[in-house]
Amino acid sequence: MKFFSRLRLACMTLAFLALSSHADADEYADGWGPAVGSTVGDLVFVGADGSDAALSSFQGENGTLLFLNRSADW
Repeated sequence: MKFFSRLRLACMTLAFLALSSHADADEYADGWGPAVGSTVGDLVFVGADGSDAALSSFQGENGTLLFLNRSADW
């Protein structure tokens, strides 16, 4: 009987922690970078040959999508 009451308490505690940490994660992620759909200033990159390239030079008539991907290989 004690085992099941401890198991139930442990499950309730884990569920509470999981739900509360998810809310904290959402609040934490909301503070990252610009909002979806917002514009950024013109960024200038240095190419492999040392020349500068502005992000605006790649812009087409529908705008530009800049996708940054962090490598999964740490």
